[in-house]
Amino acid sequence: MNDTSSTGVATAVPPPTRADAAAELLLRPERYFEARLRPDNPAIPWLVISVCGLARGIDSLDTRILMGTLATDSPLLTTWAGLWGGLLGAGVMSGLLMWLVGGWWYRMRLLLSGASDVNKRKARIVYTHAALVVAVPSVSWMAIVTFLYPNYSAAFAETPLAFALMFLAPWSAWVSYRGARHCFDVRPGRARVWFLILPLILYGAVFGASWFMAWFGPF
Repeated sequence: MNDTSSTGVATAVPPPTRADAAAELLLRPERYFEARLRPDNPAIPWLVISVCGLARGIDSLDTRILMGTLATDSPLLTTWAGLWGGLLGAGVMSGLLMWLVGGWWYRMRLLLSGASDVNKRKARIVYTHAALVVAVPSVSWMAIVTFLYPNYSAAFAETPLAFALMFLAPWSAWVSYRGARHCFDVRPGRARVWFLILPLILYGAVFGASWFMAWFGPF
């Protein structure tokens, strides 16, 4: 892509980088979705849903640890090979379910917010890309601690970042809300209820339960 300066000389404009895309998703989601939505493309974004699936697997694992339903000698906790094997094996399936079921629910919330004739693929793209706000840091964190600790049991016990990542969920809800407002003809008041207020109430309940279990143990 070229741009013309005030001198009339064409200068090259550098293509957007992954860092640019991440910044847009976090801070300017409207611009992010406008540049990347391709509802006419029938291909499934496997990379996106795989990352989201891995993050869902990590979240499920953490929940089982907090609730005390995972044996302490489980290969998921004692070996990195066991953990990554489990995550990779279930990640694609979990991501596909998220694409199908989560995308369906996202579309239903759009309809409940006043949108009509919502493109199914477009709704799923906005939903899964908004989920990357949590998914990418979660998977990146897991990759980093793999090299820092002997197993996930030690990493979970000593690394508070696992809890810090939970606070990205409200930001993900905001990105999802901005995507709904920008990409679909929704009513603002209804959209705030379905994409901000109700998700934030749910996240608050989940966070509270997680902190309670972390301090006092499972119910």
